[in-house]
Amino acid sequence: MSDGVNFVDRDRRILYWNEGAFRLSGYTAQGLVGRSCQDDILYHVDYEGTRLCQDGCPLSACIDDGRSHEANVFLRHKQGRRVPVNVRAEPLREADGSIVGAIEIFSDDSAQMETSRKIDVMKRLAFLDHLTQLPNRRFVEMSLRTALAEYQVHEDPFGVLAFDLDELKTINDSYGHGCGDRALQEIGKTVAGWLRPTDISAGGAETSSSLSSAT
Repeated sequence: MSDGVNFVDRDRRILYWNEGAFRLSGYTAQGLVGRSCQDDILYHVDYEGTRLCQDGCPLSACIDDGRSHEANVFLRHKQGRRVPVNVRAEPLREADGSIVGAIEIFSDDSAQMETSRKIDVMKRLAFLDHLTQLPNRRFVEMSLRTALAEYQVHEDPFGVLAFDLDELKTINDSYGHGCGDRALQEIGKTVAGWLRPTDISAGGAETSSSLSSAT
């Protein structure tokens, strides 16, 4: 199996450690069989940094309640790096139904994590101007529609301020587009610094405007 598989007894002492577990963790069966996962060898942590070997271990949970448990965690590779894995734990039972241990299957979750990261980046870029890192025209238009809808229902007033950078073409022609880009970036920072937390600013090569909620 490409997935990591290990068996533990009720005391969470490791009884079996397969080749897939070695590939994912760097630890051999000879180094782990007979040791307890409570020793925190793999230093499992969740995405919030909680150490699961001491609190929230899926293996411990399924031994206690007899149910399946699944979690997305990081394990510490023998070389020290963090490896994202999906962990699934199932109780192991005797013929009479009594729980004698648990089996844990963990698979590399790096591809899924990278996909999620790319989706988050694409969502963020869809509403950000690449130059100024301020909200773009699409976000402004969406915010305007929301503000107008709220005004029609609640008559909440708002104001809109739109402006251009004078002589931007001259700056580009005289000093290069890199200088013009830096001018837009600095103005974007300045405008964002003027506003209150409830205000919205947007700007860049396509948009130079600010949508501001009025008092």
